Amino acid sequence: MNWQLNPVLQQNPTSYIYVESHICLNLPEYVERDIFGKIGLTEYARHHMDECCLSFTLSLKHDSKDEDYVFRCILNRDENSSLTFNVAFSADANLDVIEQSQQMKKDQKGLKHVLNEIAPLSFGDALKVLMKYPPKTTVEQLAESSGLSDKTIQRMRNGEAVVIQSIVAMCIGLHLHPDISTEMLQKLGYTLGPAVEIHMIYKTLLCNCNTMTIEECNELLTNADFEPLTKAEV
Repeated sequence: MNWQLNPVLQQNPTSYIYVESHICLNLPEYVERDIFGKIGLTEYARHHMDECCLSFTLSLKHDSKDEDYVFRCILNRDENSSLTFNVAFSADANLDVIEQSQQMKKDQKGLKHVLNEIAPLSFGDALKVLMKYPPKTTVEQLAESSGLSDKTIQRMRNGEAVVIQSIVAMCIGLHLHPDISTEMLQKLGYTLGPAVEIHMIYKTLLCNCNTMTIEECNELLTNADFEPLTKAEV
């Protein structure tokens, strides 16, 4: 098995993650972390395993008169079970997942390019650059997608100080990659560490909910008895 599997994993080592006994594509729509950092499969991933997880073929190492029953009990067998299996991997049977991982590798190069571009810039100038990336975002469009006012967005572009909630809302509005969001927060002196509970909640939003709308993120916060992001706008 290894002679086919190892090259797949070695070509794109950061594209995969081992979670819940599966080798899964390491993307937010498939893998999520709770507020304690524990990794798990998303509900979408559980219903679309063929789309996001590498598949393997199991075969019994010895004959069984009731093979169907044996396979139904694979996941529930006792650790001392005498049942043993051969595990086979075929790259040809996993082409869709492998192609996705190759695209992820290209996306990682794009992410690195963006991070390198904004690294030397101030917060305001970095935001201007990010808003120019396709699809180009206007001040009015970002205000709508972030729940912030045009005035607040313009203040950000001018490099003026704003509250952390507004920065997180802006990152959600632009659907920024978590690494870019972290970079933008650090430019204004914010680090989302475990010492502050709400900061860990914001980190979870930026890592796991960056493809959601600001309304959905605000709903998650209020349902957990936290203030919504855009209510704190100044």
